[in-house]
Order: sequence, then C-alpha cells, then structure tokens
Amino acid sequence: TLDLMMTSSDEDGGCTRDEVLDALDNVVRTYRAEKLKVGNDVLLLRYIWTDADKDKTGFINCNDLGKVLDRINFQMKRQELHATYEKFAKIIGLDRSQRRKGLTFEQSCTFLHKLRRDSWLVKPVNEIWNDLFGQFMNNGKPRQTVSARTFLEQFVHKKQKETNVTMTDVLKLFERLHKLEIATVADAEPRDPARIDKNRFEAYLLSRENDVFDPIKERLDRRMMKKPLSEYFINSSHNTYLTGDQFTSHSSVEQYSIALYRGCRCLELDIWDGELDEDGRPIPVVWHGHKIIRAMKQFLNLNPTMTILFRDIIRAMKLFLNFNPNSYPLVLSFENHCSVPYQQVMEQDLLEILGDSLYIPNEGALNNKFRTALPAPEVMKGLVIIKGRRPPLNKPSDYLINGNADEDTDEESDDEMGAGEAVEVSTAAGSEAASSMTSNHTKITATTTTKASKKKHMVHPGLARLTLLHGTKFKSWEQSCKTPSHHMHSFSESKVRAHSRKLQTQQTRDGAPSKWGVYNQSHITRTYPAGSRVDSSNYSPMLAWSLGCQLVSLNFQTKDTPLFLNDGRFRENGGCGYVLKPSTMMMQEPHSFAPVQLSIRILSGSCIPKPRGQRAGECIHPYVKISVFDVKGDGKETTQSAMTNHVVNNGFFPIWNSEKYVFSVENGAVAMLHLAVYSRDTSMQVVGSKEGEPIATSSIPFSCLRTGYRSVQLFDNNNTRSGPYDFASLLIEVRRKQLIAEI
Repeated sequence: TLDLMMTSSDEDGGCTRDEVLDALDNVVRTYRAEKLKVGNDVLLLRYIWTDADKDKTGFINCNDLGKVLDRINFQMKRQELHATYEKFAKIIGLDRSQRRKGLTFEQSCTFLHKLRRDSWLVKPVNEIWNDLFGQFMNNGKPRQTVSARTFLEQFVHKKQKETNVTMTDVLKLFERLHKLEIATVADAEPRDPARIDKNRFEAYLLSRENDVFDPIKERLDRRMMKKPLSEYFINSSHNTYLTGDQFTSHSSVEQYSIALYRGCRCLELDIWDGELDEDGRPIPVVWHGHKIIRAMKQFLNLNPTMTILFRDIIRAMKLFLNFNPNSYPLVLSFENHCSVPYQQVMEQDLLEILGDSLYIPNEGALNNKFRTALPAPEVMKGLVIIKGRRPPLNKPSDYLINGNADEDTDEESDDEMGAGEAVEVSTAAGSEAASSMTSNHTKITATTTTKASKKKHMVHPGLARLTLLHGTKFKSWEQSCKTPSHHMHSFSESKVRAHSRKLQTQQTRDGAPSKWGVYNQSHITRTYPAGSRVDSSNYSPMLAWSLGCQLVSLNFQTKDTPLFLNDGRFRENGGCGYVLKPSTMMMQEPHSFAPVQLSIRILSGSCIPKPRGQRAGECIHPYVKISVFDVKGDGKETTQSAMTNHVVNNGFFPIWNSEKYVFSVENGAVAMLHLAVYSRDTSMQVVGSKEGEPIATSSIPFSCLRTGYRSVQLFDNNNTRSGPYDFASLLIEVRRKQLIAEI
C-alpha cells in the first residue's frame, strides 16, 4: 500500500489532492492494461528482478540465478545449476567473460522458459496440443503451429464448449497473443496472424481469459440489480470489529475497512454505553462486551477487550462511500445494548456524519396494507441501511423491547452462551484460551440472561426512525410470512440446523419450497456463528445459502475454508457484494435438481509462491486438495474431497497430471468447488503456515464453472492476487455429465 499526505490547497501552484489521485488512478489503470500483454513467468521475474540485481548492473550471474530459482520455488543442485547455466550461455553465444558477467533480464527469462520447456515430454500442454491438434501435420512434419479454424473447431467449440465464439473472436485473440511478451528459447520466424505456436497456446491456457470461473458471471450486471433486497445473497460479516478470537484479540476500526474491501456489505456493530466526554456528552462504544465473555476474561486473567468509538466506525463508512460512491448499499447490523441517552448520540452521529448517505425509510410506505417489497440495491447505491429495531407503532410503550438489548439472539438467548449454558474454557492464559480444549478445563455457567431475568429495553424513537430492517422474534413461519417485508429474523448456526431438520419432517411435497424458503422470498434472514465459537472460527455457509438466507454472516478475521467459500460465492457479479439468488429459490411450485457427475483433473501449476508470499524459506512441495461442498435435498450438507500427490521442490511449474477425481453434485444452485494448494515438508507433514493454512486457494460456484481445459486463478488468504500471487495459477480439466435417475 501507498500512504500519502498532502494539503488540498493549490495556492503554491502545486497539484491538488484530486489531481494526485487521478494521476495514481491512471498509473494503476495503465499498469493493469499493460500487464495483460506480458506472460506470467516474465511478470514474475520482473517482480523479483530488483532484488536479484542488487548492484543495478542489469546482469545476474550463476549464483544470483540460483537465488532467483529459490525465490520462485524451483530447486536445483549447485552442480546441476552450474552445468545448465554454462550450457545455456554457450547456446546463446556468450563467451567466458560474458558468462562470468551474467545474464540480462531477457536472457534470464529465456533461461527460465528453457527449464519449463525441457519438461515438455511430460508437460500437460504437450499432451493437450497433440491430443487436440495432432502431433504431426498433414505433410508429416511435427506440428509447430495451429490455424485459427482448427483452434476454433477442435479446441474452443468441441473441447471448451464455447459455441458462441466466432472466427472473428479467435483472430482477435490471436492478435493479442502475438503481442504478448513471453520468453522463447529461439527467435521465432515471422508470425502468421492466423496461426499460433505452442508457447502462445500455453500462455492462453494459463491466462485469465481461459479462467474456469465464467467471465460473464464474474462481471457486474446492473440489469439484475433492480429486484428487492430479499432476492439477493449479501456478503455479511459477524463481530466485524474483532481482530481475532473473542478472548485475546482487540477491537479495531480498521477491521471494517478490511471487510469492506474484501467485498463485505453487511457489517456488525456491538454497541454499548461508554463514558462521557469532557462536555458530559455520552460516548457510544463498540466492543465484545457480553457478560459471559467479560467473566471468562476475568477468570483467565486476560485484559479487557479494547473499545472503539461508534462515531469512528461511521466515519469509516462515510470515507469508504466517498471513495466508492457507486457501491451498493452497506447494511449496518446493530446489536444495540445502549441506554436511551447513548442511542440519542448514535442518532446524531448517523445524521451528521453520513448525511445524504443515510437511507431513511418512509414510515407510510413501510406499514401500508399492501406489504411493500424491500427496495432494490440499484436505487440505494452509495447509501447506508440500518438493521436494528423499528417498532411499528408510535405509542411510547411500543419502544419497549423484551430482552437486555437488540442482540443477534432475537429468538434464542442460549446460543450466545446464556441461559445456563456450560462453556468450557482452558485455564491457560493468552491465545491458548481460545484454542481447542485439551486439559485443565473449567466450566463457567452463564445464568445472566435467563427469561426470568430479562428486562425491558427501551429503543430511542429517533434511532428507530432511521432503521429499515426490524429484527423480530420467531414464532411460526405462517405468522412470519404475514409480517411486513422489512421485518426479519436472525438465527445462530445451531438454530439454522434445527429449523432445517424440523422443516424436512414437515415437507409435504418433494421439491416444494420449504416454509422458510417461501419466507426468504420476500423477507430477510441473517445467520451467524454459535456463541460457543470463542476462537472466532466459522461455520459452513452452505446450508443457510440453500435455504435462501441472505445475510450469512462469517468471521472475516478468521481465514478458513468457510470464508474462502464466501469469497468464491461473492466473486460473482463483479464482487459488488450482492449476488442474485438462483431462480429456483424464487419458485412457488415444486422443482427438483438432476444430479450431475463432476470430474476434475489437476494437470499442472504455475508460479506458486511460498507460504504467505514470503521471500525466503525452503522450496515448497505442493499438492492440491479438491473439495466439493453441496447440500442434498434432505438438507444434509456434504463434503467430498480428494488430494493429488506432492511435487518435490517445485512451485514454479509443478506437474501432477493427476487421475480423474469424480464427484456427485445434487444441488447445482448452491454447490461450490474449492481448490487449495498446500505443501508437505520432508516428513510428509502439511505446512503452509500455522494450523495448516493453505498457500493459495480458489473457490468457484458450480453454477459459474466452465468445462474443458481451464486455468484457475489462485488467491492469497486475504482474497487478493497481489505481489507473488498475481501470477499463481493451476491448469485443470473439468468435465460434467448429467446423471439420469433410475426409475
């Protein structure tokens, strides 16, 4: 990142802030455009060249080249490297003094390309090339190039199933590929614009254009953003303010910015009474202040969680919208524990800081007898929506809410570790307090929120007036469906499973939408992790998605598989945080899914970095774990997994040529494919970073999956492709076949 500080004045004849920002935007846009004209291996060497050529001579010798190979995860023994270097230098005509001086950048690119090319006897691209186009041409000579027509008919139409691609499209692609800067061992002959060679075919196979994630579905489609909010999955976070687990971590305003730029559009605030400022004005604060958490921290002799100001979080929202004015609406989910004076300050802060960026509902429209549908994302771009409590009437008594606060636990207090629930906590201090419970356990029973002890909680009418989404208690689906569309429910993960099981037993027609599914067609449901997840781990979002729940909230501070699945789900539709639910979820009549057989082969990888993009460290021994997450018709979540073998000391171009792994997909509307690259150490133990984090991942909704030979763009654990991850990819083969149920 680049942080700049300057005045906004141009009195001295200098640039204004906006001019500097425009210039930086132009630099970034130009770089992104030009980057598409360069092959990944060349880009990777450019990325590390400055570190390799430390004396700035423009040359790197054999020893420096060895360091480059180690950096890009390709290990060669010293003797082998020296022999390969000398042989290569002679091939390109370097004399002894030139060989001692070293290779230029272009020569180094060619050297790396030769290492890759020398593996072509087993390299997947060679097998693909020969299988698709034939090893020999009609005249008996080895095939060096392929024509545009053969490429279109044999590869694009027949293998890739892209039947809408035309000859004009292919010729434009060839033009781009001919302009691509890639390393070659020898100078190519004059190029025929209607033909490409194997090098450029490989570059296309690994390119983003050939991504397994359907680019049409990855792009933002504004035409689909005009439906009510209830018809979208919305990227949502839980305990957004926390930097880690619920015991040892702290609250941070920065976590909101991190979540927003990861694509989150529903953020949670646990708001409590703070102190008074010097003028006696109440200061609402945000922190993890539940009594049971405070009790356990005290028991474990841990420092209290640091608080952050409510006002600072609202400023962060406004700053984000200033830089992203076309962002689809941000939903602030209030867990409001404040007394009325503090709620009055919250109202003032929202109005003063957000101004026109705050969505203020129309009371008459919300409560008319025709049950107005929720507004559409398109009409609320650049706005902030409040989720909290909005009592429907205007008498003072209507603003008294049962319970201690407007918590996630709208229906059940026990899921937030209340009502006599026993919570096991390790007596060890520090980070071990939130780890897996192993020994020296002590049970703490929370009895502070039993039904008998619940008090009436006053909701400030001014704050309620700003609230759109009104959390209500669940009684029955029949009653819930009759409520206004801005009324909603919140359920913990355990309640999601319980409601799902109960609905399955009540299902009257196969394929008919459940009562909950019908409710979610016009209303919103938020789900969140169980309170017992004190380590801030995540639950699988699959079941909640299959039920049509819109706000499936996860702990964004925990980089685990559920969060990676969430990243993949919301990669769709331009990463705007809103994905239109499958049309089957909006049907009233019964429907069923035909099962599909999905087969995956992991062929090779390219430019896979060290764990967390580190510059130093041992070469990796990569392998790939393939997982398919699905939800059956009976509401049971399934995970099918397989793993490749590992490749020793090679993350630069590992070759697996794996067997075909076959999976069964029952619910294609929500199923997800997850690919994760790990490494094994010499004792065959999983490494990557702590707790077996993957080196890189990619998650793809089954509905966005393209078949054929496809590249998989890999992401780091922050869901970015920056630094060394900018070049990391896999090459896989995807096939799917509709299965016909036996009668």
